[in-house]
Amino acid sequence: MSLLSGGMTTWLSSDSHYNHARISEFCGRPYESVNRMNQDLMERWNSVVKPLDTTYHLGDFAFASKAQISEFRRALKGRIVLVRGNHDRSIKAMLECGFDQVVESMRLPRYNLFLRTFRTTISTRTNMQGTSVATSTTSGYPARGTEEAPF
Repeated sequence: MSLLSGGMTTWLSSDSHYNHARISEFCGRPYESVNRMNQDLMERWNSVVKPLDTTYHLGDFAFASKAQISEFRRALKGRIVLVRGNHDRSIKAMLECGFDQVVESMRLPRYNLFLRTFRTTISTRTNMQGTSVATSTTSGYPARGTEEAPF
């Protein structure tokens, strides 16, 4: 999902699960190998995210070592703010991997959104809350139903 803002775009993404060998099996992703999935996700990301864009990634970026997480992060364009999920390492570790900011939750007043990841003993659920949704591009937001999730 993207939110347009003065030439730069703010993106929302979650649950990329880079390097998670069984995520295709668990979630029905159409990949025969984890390497192909990683490559495809990075290509899709970089095809739409520009260097000055910001992406808010709502948890579960990668199921990998710190070195691998750093490689994935370096390969992706733009600023990335990570809202930590259950597969993400500590805030300190994720900052060391190159994320621009790592938080447990945050408010984006400009878009009237609150971003957080719920942690429970059953599962982790990501919740993006907003109370104001525009329906036309004249407001600076994409028209409802016009955005396709590229990654």
